[in-house]
Amino acid sequence: MRLAVFGRRRPAADATLGAVIATATARGHDTVVLDNADFVSGPVCFWPELGRLQLGDVDVDLASLDVVLLGPLPSAFARTAPGHVVLRAEEHDALQKAQAARHQLAWSIAHDVEARGVPVLSSPSRARPFDFKPLQLATLARAGVAVATTVITDHAHERRDDDDDDVITKPVVGGEVVVGARLTPGVPAIVQPRLRGTQLRLAVVGGCVVAVGAIDLDGDDAGDDAGDDEGVVDVRRSTQAWRHTPITAALAALGQRCALLCAFDVCAVDVIATAGGPVVLDVNRTPQLMDLAAACDIDVAAAIVDLLERRARPG
Repeated sequence: MRLAVFGRRRPAADATLGAVIATATARGHDTVVLDNADFVSGPVCFWPELGRLQLGDVDVDLASLDVVLLGPLPSAFARTAPGHVVLRAEEHDALQKAQAARHQLAWSIAHDVEARGVPVLSSPSRARPFDFKPLQLATLARAGVAVATTVITDHAHERRDDDDDDVITKPVVGGEVVVGARLTPGVPAIVQPRLRGTQLRLAVVGGCVVAVGAIDLDGDDAGDDAGDDEGVVDVRRSTQAWRHTPITAALAALGQRCALLCAFDVCAVDVIATAGGPVVLDVNRTPQLMDLAAACDIDVAAAIVDLLERRARPG
């Protein structure tokens, strides 16, 4: 099997893709790494009529691939400069244009590979729209999945004040979850109730929930962003490790349904366990799963490679 892994493969950036690459290589598969970092450092050359890509040290005929695992591709937005660096307007504009070009080129290549008949997990043509949280949440809700009550807005027209600790705010694109309705006029953000208790992460591979981990949102004593209450609202900032949780029939069905609705072959479904049942926060197409895999003693990377082997074109 000739496998291409496309995304952030630097171990510090994406341990999940690194583990998949190591597992596939150990099984004797010809593994091609298409690294986002090479879109910055180059060289990068794409010949559309030939279906040939040169990216860093890799030179590949895209039609020669048997299957592709699609990780996170370059953002459409330029990273901000470090706090001590002030960019001139023309420097900022050039940075934004370069970042937008990398984003467009990377997704063009992903779509082109699929159009050439190469299976891509998760399919860019079917799954890409559900990377966008507003559509994702609307789709889940229309299908009858219990999702957190949400308003996506750029105006705090119904909020009491910005310090209201009964709600959380998360950006539509990237960034951290914070307490309160922290809104900037003209910049839509996701505002949801602050649900307390246990957050679950369901790791889904090929439509099957392979591991479930739990973190108690009120179990951290570092305090939240408002500084006046214990607990966390963003599990990336938690001091806890995931703890293994049994995969119940209800959680298995929920994870399978969310992955199917979003057309994600590999994903994590983030859920809050409430008295009325699980409430879905979001579904992540490119999650970090290695810490969860270790907590549950499940070889998630092997499960992903198994799926790639099943989906690969016959050799």
